[in-house]
Amino acid sequence: MVETSVTTQSVVRLAEETFEDRDKAITWLTRPNEALGGHPPIMLCGTEPGAKQVKRILRALEWGGVV
Repeated sequence: MVETSVTTQSVVRLAEETFEDRDKAITWLTRPNEALGGHPPIMLCGTEPGAKQVKRILRALEWGGVV
């Protein structure tokens, strides 16, 4: 359970860095995302593979890549 919390915190932190705004990051994390099968990114953060998938998308967005 603690590991999940740490994983989620790291994803939230990366989203805040990517969007340079906490509110925008939270909005992105909680809205359905087509690249994630229509799931809100935050919902995938409960598992390590899901969190890795969300981080991959955030890094692509940060560098202007296509997801």
